[in-house]
Amino acid sequence: MVQDTLEWYAGEIFEGKFNFSYGGFLILSALLFYFLGSTPTAKALNGCGKFQ
Repeated sequence: MVQDTLEWYAGEIFEGKFNFSYGGFLILSALLFYFLGSTPTAKALNGCGKFQ
């Protein structure tokens, strides 16, 4: 039973690392589209907050 618990724990840690990496990838790609994009959609945040 202890071995099953350790295997479950290792699987949860792997899943957490995978989700964290995927989230970081999404944030990085969103920032790249925002700063390097030239379409109006890529620059949609220019009218908000401190960018006015």
